[in-house]
Amino acid sequence: MQFCWDNYPQRGDEKLYPEVRSVLRRLKGKGISLAIVSYRPLNMSLNSLEAHGIGKYFQCVVSPEMTKAPKGKLSLEMWQFALKKLGVAPAEVLHVDDNHEWISGAKQAGIQPVLIDRKGTQSPTFDCAVIHDLTEIFELL
Repeated sequence: MQFCWDNYPQRGDEKLYPEVRSVLRRLKGKGISLAIVSYRPLNMSLNSLEAHGIGKYFQCVVSPEMTKAPKGKLSLEMWQFALKKLGVAPAEVLHVDDNHEWISGAKQAGIQPVLIDRKGTQSPTFDCAVIHDLTEIFELL
């Protein structure tokens, strides 16, 4: 998987979903710490955050090259690194992802996963909370 991101061109056409900025503002207003845990190389994540003007909402960005996590988000090491960086316990964290497979690493670390299923096409049998847009995250806090 990491090979895919390492060879992926920088994208200038990334779009934010409409609710992202307002949700990030509300979360920050509540004093909630936010992190990006991504398969992407660090520079790609940082460039994306800067391009969208949302980097100020995140306390840290975690990438596989920082954590030496051989399987990216599937590796327990990546999540342990993020928890330590934020100074929080797993029970204090929600991990939101749009790919059910990628939440398994967070679950190994004791982090509650949340699947975001914007199109309603994911299986309803997942063993985690499911939301359809980020505004629904407030119901889980």
